[in-house]
Amino acid sequence: MKKRTKEAEKQKGISLGKRLFSMSIGPTLVLAVIVTLYATVSIVDGMHQEFLEGLRNTANCMQAAYNALDPGDYSLNEAGELVKGDLNVSADEELIDSFVEGTDVAVTIFYGDTRMATSLISTENGKRIVGTQASPEVVEKVINQGEEYEATDLTINGEPYLAYYIPMKSSSGKVIGMFFAGAPSADVNSFILEKARNIVLLCLLITIIVIVIVAWASKRITGAIVDTEEILIQVSEGNLTAEIKPASLKRTDEIGVMARALSTTISELSEVIAHISNSSAVLMKEGTQLEEMASQTSHTTDEVSRAVEEISKGAITQAEEVEGATHLVSDMGQQIEHIAENISELYKVSERMQHAGQDAQNNMSQLKESNELTTTAIEKVAENVEKTDKSVAVISEALGLITDIADETNLLSLNASIEAARAGEAGRGFAVVAAQIQKLAEESNASAAQIAEIISTLSEDSANTLAVMGKLKENVAIQQEKMIDTIEKFNAVSGGIVASNEGTEHIHKQASDCDASRVSVVDIIQNLSALSEENAAATEETTASMEELNATINLLAESAKGLQSLAASLEDDIRFFKI
Repeated sequence: MKKRTKEAEKQKGISLGKRLFSMSIGPTLVLAVIVTLYATVSIVDGMHQEFLEGLRNTANCMQAAYNALDPGDYSLNEAGELVKGDLNVSADEELIDSFVEGTDVAVTIFYGDTRMATSLISTENGKRIVGTQASPEVVEKVINQGEEYEATDLTINGEPYLAYYIPMKSSSGKVIGMFFAGAPSADVNSFILEKARNIVLLCLLITIIVIVIVAWASKRITGAIVDTEEILIQVSEGNLTAEIKPASLKRTDEIGVMARALSTTISELSEVIAHISNSSAVLMKEGTQLEEMASQTSHTTDEVSRAVEEISKGAITQAEEVEGATHLVSDMGQQIEHIAENISELYKVSERMQHAGQDAQNNMSQLKESNELTTTAIEKVAENVEKTDKSVAVISEALGLITDIADETNLLSLNASIEAARAGEAGRGFAVVAAQIQKLAEESNASAAQIAEIISTLSEDSANTLAVMGKLKENVAIQQEKMIDTIEKFNAVSGGIVASNEGTEHIHKQASDCDASRVSVVDIIQNLSALSEENAAATEETTASMEELNATINLLAESAKGLQSLAASLEDDIRFFKI
């Protein structure tokens, strides 16, 4: 419970006093800001309108003054100056300055859209700004439409102005120009800013006064709530001796009702805790006695149960061991049967291996003979190739002789042709014979060249064949050696197969005898297993009965412990309260 109280204190956020203060101050601040903004905007608009109205009055006064001075119409003289009847408006600068003397207001008289007389001085050359035109929107509004025009941000002479224009009319009512009155916006804005600052300071003062009043009221309300909160915290920590302040009990508001209800609750809770404390003591005593009785009974039952359990375990263990032995013997019998069958099959396989070994040995002998015949054939082929190579050499020598004969024949035919040419007509027949002999000699040379190429190719093939036959002869010799070694090793394996066949036959006889003994052992083990199972079943029934009795006693003991634990827990909870 103390842990829950601490967790609740950690989760405690903004206090009620701060909430009341923020709930009161928040709307006040918002209202103060709204009022300040509204008052500032209103002052700005009002002051602008007031200044514009003053400028309008100035323009009207200026128009009325000129009308009073001379009732004639406005016009331009030969020098381009503005005149009104006999009054030269452009030349009389003192008159126009007298309208704004001692003020920041500026006035101008327009004839059409052109400034003809003004009190404005140019900041660039220090002269009066005359001869310049008004902006198109002013001309459109005043001269073309005949209406008055006002502006709060009109740029004149390089700075913003509050301006007011009124139309200048002739005696016939036609608009022929304008009267202007204006004041710099900076002066007006500084005046407005001063007034707005005063309003802000006033709102700030009022807000501070409201904050002080709200803080005092919040502190007075939350003080009583904090006192009650402290009492509640003490009660939550188990302290029922906490006393509420008399001032809180005497209050007539909701906090007083809460304090009196809390006082009544503490009194009633103290009486209930006292009754529970007495009942928990009695409950603890009865639970202790019941637990002692259950403990004694459970101890006796445990001893009987352990004895029966030991007997049961012995019977079960014996039955399990007998059953295990039965399975082992049965498995052993099956293994013996499999072994006997496998040995029989192994015996048959051994016989087949022996016959196969004999056949393989015969085949190896035949292969050896065939290899020997192959070696003899290769040697004969090598001899024939060598003879062929020698024949090729003899043919080459003969071919050289034929080539020499063909060359001599060709030389003789050439000489015969020369002699026939010398003989003239008488040697013509001899020349024909000489030509045929020369032709035959050339054909012999060509055939000899072809035969020489064939003999060269045959010689190369014969040499390659001899090289291959040499390698083949070496490989056959190596194969013959390995064949002899294989025959020797195979003879040794064949002897081992014969010995293995004899041993397998002996093992087969012994396995048959072992299988006959296995049948007798299985019968004995099965009878012993049936007897062990009957004993185990009887002991299991006895053990089950004791376990049920022991479980009942344990339930009784657990109930007694639970009752005692409940009484102890109740006692601990009661100790939490201080009465």
